[in-house]
Amino acid sequence: MMYLSVQLKVCEGCGNLWFRSEEGGVYCDRCVNKLKDFPAPGSRRLRRTRSHRHNQPESTTLAGGVA
Repeated sequence: MMYLSVQLKVCEGCGNLWFRSEEGGVYCDRCVNKLKDFPAPGSRRLRRTRSHRHNQPESTTLAGGVA
């Protein structure tokens, strides 16, 4: 006799209920097919971003004209 263990899950893509086997993912078969053309979440290369430091002038003039 052979037993099959499945779990009733809610798809994180569309919200449908579906049966997942022990090694299954978080998306139903329909969403897996829709998402297969997108890159995997961990496959993007991290990019260096520029510092958002604002260059301020050396001398700042106050509202009264005093430096």
